[in-house]
Amino acid sequence: MVKVVMGGARSGRPKRRRVVVAACLAVLCAVPGLVSCDVRQRHVVLDGGTFTPLTPEDEARGTRLARTAADLLRTTDSVRLSVTTAGSGSGGAGGQKVSLLMDRDGNCTGTFDVGPMRRGELVVTGKQAYVRLSDAALDEIRASAESRGAEARARVAQRTEFARGKFLKAPLKDSGGLAPSSSCDLDALLQNLDGDPGATKALPETTRYGRHVTPLVEKGREGGTTMYVAASGRPYILGVTGRENGRSMEMRLSDYGSPVDVHAPGAEETIVIDPNASGSGGSLFDL
Repeated sequence: MVKVVMGGARSGRPKRRRVVVAACLAVLCAVPGLVSCDVRQRHVVLDGGTFTPLTPEDEARGTRLARTAADLLRTTDSVRLSVTTAGSGSGGAGGQKVSLLMDRDGNCTGTFDVGPMRRGELVVTGKQAYVRLSDAALDEIRASAESRGAEARARVAQRTEFARGKFLKAPLKDSGGLAPSSSCDLDALLQNLDGDPGATKALPETTRYGRHVTPLVEKGREGGTTMYVAASGRPYILGVTGRENGRSMEMRLSDYGSPVDVHAPGAEETIVIDPNASGSGGSLFDL
């Protein structure tokens, strides 16, 4: 243990001199060969205080950016989340894609492609969900009835044509079989952001999504999940990438604070379905 006795402690400026000495020691430790600074072996005592090694700049900056970015996301009134997954178990050869703009008032709109028979547009307003299945999804529903016999094939063919271009209306709580409507709850999605992000390392700035970004990674897991925050202006999270168990994921975040202007489709373009019936589209398709 090295004892540093500061002369002139009675000069009337002892606090400033302690800071200066500590700063000088930090500078000396940063220059190889000038002094021995193995902080794992000993502490430097400054007139009764303890000198704690400084956190590496990339870690201090990364942790600071991660906390600020999490706060910005946690407090936003609205945001667009666009998620793409690929790999084993991700639903279909092309993976899954969801892009939803949502706010804290129960409004949500966007598109989804989460596997066969579940592709299309989603509108949520209040407690009602409206789902317009794409032509591809309706064709898949029709094809799935091929083995059901002539009567079933004819019924499904007629009903899929009837549903083409129209919204299927169902209570929000019962619409999960049609679309990923549970992902429209912004408060629920953000409730896990209350914790401390932990030690995070900032990597050199780069370009992604057409923007200058700072990549952030968890300390000690540089090959894991990476979060990209804006390098200029406020450090909003612009994207997150990761890979686990053979499955890759990329999430983009945009349109922070943008109004979510949604309206319930008119009656002429809406089909009310029975949420208690089984199968895709409730009792509409009888699948």
